[in-house]
Amino acid sequence: MQIRKVVTVDPAASDQNILTGDNYSTNGIEVYDHKGIVVPFDSTDIKVTSDLNNEKPGVYHVTYTYLPDMVSRTFAVNVFELKASDATIYVGQKIPTGVADYKATALDDNGNPIPVTVSVDDKNQQGELANEPGDYDVTFTIANGLKIKKTLHVLKDRSSVTAKDITIHAGDKVPDASAFGASVIDEDGKAIGVTVDTSKVK
Repeated sequence: MQIRKVVTVDPAASDQNILTGDNYSTNGIEVYDHKGIVVPFDSTDIKVTSDLNNEKPGVYHVTYTYLPDMVSRTFAVNVFELKASDATIYVGQKIPTGVADYKATALDDNGNPIPVTVSVDDKNQQGELANEPGDYDVTFTIANGLKIKKTLHVLKDRSSVTAKDITIHAGDKVPDASAFGASVIDEDGKAIGVTVDTSKVK
């Protein structure tokens, strides 16, 4: 009787954790022929069967079978979900560090909500005010180490309100709104409507 390795699965690959949308890794999985030579996965001597759905959290399985010997090995793929969105603030505003600030959510491989930690790669300490425009990485991590990155956009605040003083004498007609030359610019530098209230001028 000859004992030889046919299908080997490295412990690191035997039970994989991945995020929705990702593919499982074949690293650490090898199939050998009778001469001990590694057989490529696209060989007709290898059959791969799987119930994996990497778009939905769950526990799935992948089986590699060496057909000449009908020897097979199966390993699990645990699919987790981790989602978040980019965020935008302006210089002078507080740097957001909360899960809700980025609409971050996570589900385990049973579809149950799990905690998410947030780490902002900014030039200040987290929680302080942003003092420099730029794009900063935000990392979202779940307990098993899986993570994704999004971006915190810090923009220059271009907002302003301008108007000019007007002097009139008692009995003069109150100038209309346009005489004050009032303008309002939002944070992005876009002009927005402005209302001038002269009702208290008597």
